[in-house]
Amino acid sequence: LTRHTHNYALYPYRKFLHYVPRVVNVVSLAEAVPAPGSNVTLPLDVRTIASRCSGAFYAPSRFAAVQLAFSQPRSRILIFHTGHLVGTGTTGPAAARAAIVRAQRQLAVEAGIHLSIQSFQIKNQVGAVSLRASLNCDAFAASHSADAHYDRASFVGLAWRPPRESICCGALAMPLAAANFHLTLYPRCSQKSTRLAREICQARSPSASCSTASRAWFLNSSAS
Repeated sequence: LTRHTHNYALYPYRKFLHYVPRVVNVVSLAEAVPAPGSNVTLPLDVRTIASRCSGAFYAPSRFAAVQLAFSQPRSRILIFHTGHLVGTGTTGPAAARAAIVRAQRQLAVEAGIHLSIQSFQIKNQVGAVSLRASLNCDAFAASHSADAHYDRASFVGLAWRPPRESICCGALAMPLAAANFHLTLYPRCSQKSTRLAREICQARSPSASCSTASRAWFLNSSAS
């Protein structure tokens, strides 16, 4: 990117460049089916995957998916018994696709489960920016009750969806001496993303899930 912007005079704007959001998380969804002739059928045996794949984490009492973690690209892949692969933690669409391919290869080499990726979609992208300002989350949520939600008992951040905008913003209070906060930007979820969120929430046990009020607000705002 630098070679394309070296002719632009960015020095006068150096004091404002911290307002430019950076992508910090990309959520992707891949739908996989058993490869022809592999003798693999759906639903997938997640216990076998967890026992054979190195670095796998599986806690069925808390979450129904097997988690595979990678350092390059930095990501975490959730493998569901339905054949859905959910990628999180990457910082770009290309890295998200590479993480899915790494999980596909690890399943084939270590677990003997050969899958064919039928579709790949970017479900959500999260950007973060520091505004270097203070914010009263309680007062903001009270004055924007129609499109903001803040529940300090379940999460330290405030969620706000600006009217007539295609993003959802979240102000995260930081435990610093200077009362700075970070603003996180989420593209508004589609109906498919809402179904994906429900599937992930249902896979969690009640003790590990978020509060009912927070989950209801998120699902309702995503569907609208």
